[in-house]
Amino acid sequence: MAHILSLDLGTSHIGVAVYTDGGGTFSLNELAFDDKFQLVDKITTLIEEYSISVVVVGDMGKHKLPRLFNFVLQRLQDKTSVTVSIIPEHLSTKQVEKNNGSHSQAAVEILTDYLGSV
Repeated sequence: MAHILSLDLGTSHIGVAVYTDGGGTFSLNELAFDDKFQLVDKITTLIEEYSISVVVVGDMGKHKLPRLFNFVLQRLQDKTSVTVSIIPEHLSTKQVEKNNGSHSQAAVEILTDYLGSV
């Protein structure tokens, strides 16, 4: 199976989780960012570090990602060979925050939902 990067989008932090064949699913430190270019660079570094071929992004039910994230995802596709998949988030962030979790734990939930659907 492909190596997969999952993102839980926030306004100043992004939750991150990874799936690899040998390591299973695990969360990474949240990515803080000041601007969209910095965020693209940080995610690109993770894509290279973990040999990612698919990026999964949780859609918060609005069926349209904010412009910032549309820009970031388009740049990632232009700079790398990743496939981007947007899936319903099913309130993963709210569920995890309710249990004092992080955005990265929400990214694990998004990734688990994605893996269950492929």
